[in-house]
This record gives sequence, C-alpha cells and structure tokens, in this order.
Amino acid sequence: QLYFTSYCCVAALLVFWAAAVNAPSVAPITHIGLLPIGTAVGAIVSYGPVVVALLLCAVYDKMSWRWPFHKEKLLGAFGFFAFAGWAACLLPVYKFVSLLCTP
Repeated sequence: QLYFTSYCCVAALLVFWAAAVNAPSVAPITHIGLLPIGTAVGAIVSYGPVVVALLLCAVYDKMSWRWPFHKEKLLGAFGFFAFAGWAACLLPVYKFVSLLCTP
C-alpha cells in the first residue's frame, strides 16, 4: 500500500503543479518531450493508478488480477464491464485533468 499511496501523492502534486502553478504562469511549460503537458498529466492521473495496481498485483499477489471474475470470458461480460468502467471512470478523469492542466 505504501507504493500505491506514494504514487497517488506524487500524481496529486503533479496535478497541483500543472494546474495551479504552471498553467497561469507567464511562460508555462507546454510539452513534456513530444506530449502536451495536459495529455501527459491526464494520462498519469487517470491511467497511472490502474497500471501501478496491476504491476503491484503481478509482483506481490498470488491470485488472478481478475478474481472473482477469472472464469468470465474476456470478450464476454467481463470485457463489457471493463469497457463500461473505462468509459464511465477513466475517460472522464483523463479529459477533465487534461483540460485543467493545459495552459
């Protein structure tokens, strides 16, 4: 839990920096490498916790990451609800944070 909590704290500080410090500044940073800052911060905040949780599950957990739905087909009910979860939770967070952090 320490790894996941640390990641979430760093992501929260990144959003604060990008939205409150960088965006209203006179000369804001607009890109991180090839990615616009809003896109990068939005992806880190919305998709990052899912990736970190799956990595921690792969390293430390002996059970399937899909438990208790491990018997469901990926393109069946599990896939439908995974897509619905992405559309209802991850996508709106990504869009909101990317708009908030774009200078």
